[in-house]
Amino acid sequence: MIEGMLNEIFEDDYSDFEKCLALYVYFSDHYQYDWDTYSKMYDEYVDYTSCSRFFRTGIGICHEISSAYSYLLLQAGVQATTMSGTRAYDLSGHQWSYVRINGKEYHIDPTYVLGTGGALRYFMMTDAKREEEDSYDPATFYAVSHYSQDHPHPAYVADDDTFSPLWEYDFESFDRATHTVLCPVEVGDYGEWSHFEFDYSGY
Repeated sequence: MIEGMLNEIFEDDYSDFEKCLALYVYFSDHYQYDWDTYSKMYDEYVDYTSCSRFFRTGIGICHEISSAYSYLLLQAGVQATTMSGTRAYDLSGHQWSYVRINGKEYHIDPTYVLGTGGALRYFMMTDAKREEEDSYDPATFYAVSHYSQDHPHPAYVADDDTFSPLWEYDFESFDRATHTVLCPVEVGDYGEWSHFEFDYSGY
């Protein structure tokens, strides 16, 4: 199943950025959030969530979704892990993915993008943008693994805002020949559409 997904989503010569983007859009289009399990967790202990369950059923909660996203990136050769943080206004926890591309690190939230039609505001985020999107305090961020809890690791810092122009838009397509991401933009008063073009050359 995993091999089939990888072959469906990625081309052999995709760059790491293209892999992250293609998978992000795939998650947005193919998976759903499991609100029933989310609600149940407030009343009882839930022991059935897993990355495997997410792949089998197509639904999941944040730690299943982010683990699945990061796992698929790892299988495709992208450096990825999962990150956790605490929301400032209600102290609830959340988990998302964290990637390293061209020596720089970024937050990607494959849970928040579900059902949005490919909103790019959760893609290639800095620490500041991650905090802006639902108040996750960077001081609470930690990489999710048993190893990292037992052994110190270097600080994770996502401060490169190269991709900030994308955050205002939804995804439409990307052109590998020109290294351009295309995003729809409504212009005028009569429902006319144009495109915002983002050049990702070098990524």
